[in-house]
Amino acid sequence: MVGLSFVQEPDDVVQILKKLKTRKGDHVHVVLKIETLKGFEHLPGLMLAAMAVLNKGSYITDAIRMLDDILRHIATYARTPVK
Repeated sequence: MVGLSFVQEPDDVVQILKKLKTRKGDHVHVVLKIETLKGFEHLPGLMLAAMAVLNKGSYITDAIRMLDDILRHIATYARTPVK
C-alpha cells in the first residue's frame, strides 16, 4: 500500500499510478491523502483519475459510497441538513 500525501491535482494520481505500473507495482493499493483545500476542491477529478487508470467498475461504486459518507460527515460537522 502506498499513501500519496497532499495530493492536489488529478495529474498527481495519474503520475503515481503510471510510475507504479512501469515498476510492476500496478497491484499496489494507493491511498489518496487529501489534506488541503485545493485537494478537496479537486476531489471529483482525483477520483475520476484513479478510476480511469484502474478501469474497474466496482471501484466506482465504492468511491461513490465513500464520497457520500464523507459529505454526510462534513454536513453533520457543519450542522447542515443532508437531503
